Amino acid sequence: MKKVLVTMVCACIVLQVFAKENCIKKVESTASSVPTVEKNMNVTEDCEMNVSLFHESVKQKNFADALEPWRATYKDCPSANRAIYTDGEKIMDWLILNEKDAAKKAELVNELMALYDNWVVYYGTYAKFPKGRILGRKGCAYVENNPSTKTVAYDWLKESVDLQGAQSEINALQQFIFVSLEKYKQDASFAEQFINDYLQASEILDVLCKDNTAKNYAAYVQVKTNIDNIFAISGAADCATMDNIFASKVDANASDIKYLENIISCYERLRCNESSVFFKASAYAHKIKPSAKSANGCAEMSYKSEKYEDAIAYYKEAIEMATEAVEKASYQFKIAQIYSGKLNKYSLARDFARQAISNDPSNGKPYLLIGNMYAQSKIYDDPILQKSVYWVAVDKFEKAKSVDSECTEDANKMISVYRQYYPTTEEIFFHNELEAGKSFTVGGWIGETTRCRD
Repeated sequence: MKKVLVTMVCACIVLQVFAKENCIKKVESTASSVPTVEKNMNVTEDCEMNVSLFHESVKQKNFADALEPWRATYKDCPSANRAIYTDGEKIMDWLILNEKDAAKKAELVNELMALYDNWVVYYGTYAKFPKGRILGRKGCAYVENNPSTKTVAYDWLKESVDLQGAQSEINALQQFIFVSLEKYKQDASFAEQFINDYLQASEILDVLCKDNTAKNYAAYVQVKTNIDNIFAISGAADCATMDNIFASKVDANASDIKYLENIISCYERLRCNESSVFFKASAYAHKIKPSAKSANGCAEMSYKSEKYEDAIAYYKEAIEMATEAVEKASYQFKIAQIYSGKLNKYSLARDFARQAISNDPSNGKPYLLIGNMYAQSKIYDDPILQKSVYWVAVDKFEKAKSVDSECTEDANKMISVYRQYYPTTEEIFFHNELEAGKSFTVGGWIGETTRCRD
């Protein structure tokens, strides 16, 4: 228990530091000249002049000189120009950073929050920086300046992510989950919402992480890792808790495909694939909108019920609907495991294992499966020739660890076991079909060429 708590604290600290470093990085103005003042009845010549003055000073990071003309413009003509808010954010950050008096700093933070509110009022419909993005900035700034009451920012961050989706700023996404976690820690009844928040942010980040050429790809991957780790150690993420929350709700949402897909995704992430709730959600979803994930859930349900042919049929559906090669490979490997371990159809099992290898060459598990089937196969009546199956089996174990380091330990154990059953030098010498160091083709369903060795 102590280890889990320490891990959670460390993860939260990493997340908070990462967020704090990034939240203060405001978008710099892309304009190299004084912004054009929007002409309206409330904009005077003084307003136009003040916009030019504070904007040029901010560009030079001379916030002290920018302060007076900015305040005057903000007070007298708050709708004159977006720079009142984009530059005002920077000016307020500077003021807060340099204020030592706690009470005055709190007043400045409140002023910054009001700035974001007015930004929404006057420029919340601006396409490149809409309301959702402004609210994300507001939430992020609040968390940075009020760490002990960060949950106040939840509604702003939630609305920001709802509005922005895949256009969310990365810091707003991260703080959204961090604040949602804090709300769950304060109130266990918030567990379901925390899980839904995680799923929402995770889905967005999955999309963002697909393009490894994107400018912010490394940040997307880092934040995805952060929120996955936070979710995994949150306490809301175990299978029993999930079942307690969702068991009574799946039937009520049997026609809500989005709800069902979120449930399926969460159960898969937590590897709760033997849950009756997961099975039920998958079955409902598959009737409404068949997908690889829903087919996989139905396959898992059939497998647990020992309906192996049905499971294979569902996995085949999943293969057809999967869009990623690695995902196809995972379903092909599951079929191979069923044919091998439950139906004893080794040839079919190898076919699907090979398909899995083709789609995911870096996974060594299909090679281990094939090697085990070879080692267990009765091919020859001749006891010496029969030992040749161990050569081809070990070939597969060697291949497994050469492509997948995670298979090294298991592969080495199997190699150690089966090498002791190799034919001896004398057995090879007195057997005409065999010659040490030369190739030999193992017959039967195996039909593979290997090297004779003792």
